[in-house]
Amino acid sequence: MMGSREYLAEFVGTALLLLIGLSAVVIDFASGSPVPGWVPNEDVRRLMTGIVFAGGATAIVYSPLGRRSGGHINPAVTAAFLRLGKITWTSAAWYWAVQFAGALTGALAVRVLWGHLARQVDVGTGRACSGSPRPRRAPWWRSWCSWRPRCRGRA
Repeated sequence: MMGSREYLAEFVGTALLLLIGLSAVVIDFASGSPVPGWVPNEDVRRLMTGIVFAGGATAIVYSPLGRRSGGHINPAVTAAFLRLGKITWTSAAWYWAVQFAGALTGALAVRVLWGHLARQVDVGTGRACSGSPRPRRAPWWRSWCSWRPRCRGRA
């Protein structure tokens, strides 16, 4: 039976995962960060971010927090445990609630910790969060159709 300590550990683990992972995103991709100058290749920075995110997740799962909670730190993992019958619906609902709250807390902590730098991250939407205008893009089906032989000429 899961108790409040397990759910608290899951909350803290999820918050830490988001804090670690999103901090890596801010450091590697904010326009005001020195890292893009040091590592100009975006693919290398994506790899670095992925390694930090995955390393953070692994560290949390194998930490005392992860051992106490079961180290789900992901609603999909909780759903798999539920499907396999390893946890009850009630436990799954609690896990999902604390995972959501932990993720929100971790994301807010990144915003507080990194402040203005966190707002300078361009996540590929064509604009940074600072309010610069977004360029107009073609509808999704045009790029989707362009690689399909029978669609050519329609895009």
